[in-house]
Amino acid sequence: MLSKSANSLYCLRETNKYDKTTSHFYILIQIVLSLSGSSLQLTVNRNIATKQEYALKFQEELAKHNTAEESVLYPAFEQYLGSEGKKIADQDRKELQTVKQLLSQLVSISVSDPQHCVIFDKLMTKLNEHVKREETNDLPKFENAITSDLSASLAYSFRQAKLSIPV
Repeated sequence: MLSKSANSLYCLRETNKYDKTTSHFYILIQIVLSLSGSSLQLTVNRNIATKQEYALKFQEELAKHNTAEESVLYPAFEQYLGSEGKKIADQDRKELQTVKQLLSQLVSISVSDPQHCVIFDKLMTKLNEHVKREETNDLPKFENAITSDLSASLAYSFRQAKLSIPV
């Protein structure tokens, strides 16, 4: 489920109370916030058709987010953080591969299958670990290495990439 730190960080960013890390790049936290509604509906809703609808939305949003990270964020890490950025990007790509594998399994199983919940739980655990590391390590390092204008530009590119990805 959604961690309190993600909610708090997002709220702090929105209210500009979080100094250097108030940058636009914390838009990444929105993936957790936007997916948390879908994930909650997947776990508490008993109606199979509704669960299927939320599962599809979850899968689409996660696929868009992952693709945008690969095309915008990871190259920026490598460009602006040098060898450390490459290490971070490689770690993120490895985590993303695990997420993609779990997502592929999830897509192939009906929401009525008990295995769907098991795979979904594994996926959410991996996502929460990934987001926590991004929040506490990757993004603060990155934000310290770039200007606020560049951060805003990258955040815009990230949002545009998500919007342009067909599912």
